[in-house]
Formats: sequence, structure tokens, C-alpha cells
Amino acid sequence: MLFDGFVDIIKQLEVVDVHILNYIYSNILERNLKDSVVWKTEYKVDVQVDPIRYGVHQNEIQDSLRISRHAYECAVDNLLRVRCLAPYLEDIDVPGEFPDTASRVYEYELVSITPFGWDFVRSCSLPASPGASKE
Repeated sequence: MLFDGFVDIIKQLEVVDVHILNYIYSNILERNLKDSVVWKTEYKVDVQVDPIRYGVHQNEIQDSLRISRHAYECAVDNLLRVRCLAPYLEDIDVPGEFPDTASRVYEYELVSITPFGWDFVRSCSLPASPGASKE
């Protein structure tokens, strides 16, 4: 289902934004599926896909898509603005402090897809048809 808000977002995206968002979505989906198989086989627990659990590194995205740092940062800024991406948050231990944990917020170097961004990509993606040619 394509929501009206999704149509507005499509109008605000550049081609590089779409490539980055698709790359992050695919990367996180693959890692989620591998983890869910491990949990199911080893622990007999059925784990649901959790998009915000993983972050994707800036260098990996830039290298895979062959884009400059400037193009990457501009695209990420736009994807943050439309709420499809978020900076990755990592809990870190702080010994002797109260509370015992804190969060480190990454800016450009590690980003995560938001639940909204996850639904956006899924809604805007065509399912692969069995007889489709791979040109």
C-alpha cells in the first residue's frame, strides 16, 4: 500500500538518495534474516525483522555505490530530513557513572533505517515476479 505521504517523499528524493536507501534496506534485511535463522535454529525462537537494530557504515555505502563523501552526506541529510534514516545509536557502558550506560550517537559514519523508512522502501518496491528477465 502506498500512502499519500510516501508520494510526497518520492518527490523530494534525488537518485543518489534512493540508491543509498535501497542499499541500507537490503543490507539490513540480509543481516536480519541471517540473525533470525540463527535464533530459530539454535534457540527455537522466531525473531521478527527489526530494522533499527543495525547500522550501516558510511565507508561501506560509499565504496559499494562509488559516491563521494559530499554526495553521501547530502543524501543522508535529505534522508534524515524525510525521516527515512536516523543516526545509529549505540549503548555504551560508563563505569562508575549514573546511569551505567549512555548512548553514543553517530552522525554520518553509521546510519540506520527508521521503521518509517523501512515501510517506505517496502511499499515502493516491486516484488520480483517469477518469470521476470534479469537484464
